[in-house]
Formats: sequence, C-alpha cells, structure tokens
Amino acid sequence: MKISSLKDIEAWEFLEALKAFSKKEYDLSIENIKKVKEKFPWFYANWKLEGKIYKNIGDDFLQKGEKEKAMEYFKKAESVFNEILKERECAPEIYRFLSSIYLSEMDLKIYQGSVSPEDCFKKIEDNFEKLLK
Repeated sequence: MKISSLKDIEAWEFLEALKAFSKKEYDLSIENIKKVKEKFPWFYANWKLEGKIYKNIGDDFLQKGEKEKAMEYFKKAESVFNEILKERECAPEIYRFLSSIYLSEMDLKIYQGSVSPEDCFKKIEDNFEKLLK
C-alpha cells in the first residue's frame, strides 16, 4: 500500500472525522476514519489523524489517572505512525508525533514513580537521529 496525499479526494467521511476530532468526539472520528481507509487506504492525512486521535485519547486517560488505558492508546498511536513510516521514510512530522507520544509515555512513567523513563529518552533520541539522516 502506498500512503500519499490527494488534493481532490471525494471522502466526506474524512471531513466528518476532522469535525468530530475538533469536538473531541473521538469514537465518531475513528468510525469515519475506518470508512475512509476502506475507500482510500493510501490517504496519508487519514493515517495522521488516526494517530493523533489515539494520542489524544491516551493523554485524556493519563489526565484521569488511568495509566493502563493511556499506555494502550499511546501504543495504538505509535503503531499507526510506524505504519506510515514503512511507506514514507522521509516524514519529519511523523517523527515529531512519535516523540510527543514518547514524552507522554515519559510523563506516565514518572507519574508511576517506580518505572524509569530512560527508554522514552532513547526513543526520542533515535527519532532525532533518523531526522538528521
């Protein structure tokens, strides 16, 4: 599958997904993203939005103190962004999104107290190295 962008895409579901995202209606947004993926699996913006949604859901759970749920959604976001990188190696914004996930994971680990956030530092460092290549 080739992930790319398209200027004139006829996918109202994507616009609905964006609208729902802006209102923090994440379930509706994900539902529309899945519809767009069925029609246009290569549509780059759709993948980015999906990753952002999972990251935001994880942040919401983190703010509520639901650490396991937060980590579950951070992993989902990471998976989506890594899938993009399989197709688009040169995607600086994706490395930025991944780094923001790792920063949130670091907050989670610091919040837990007993777990070292060192692996998060390493992941962020690896992202910057990839960006500089």
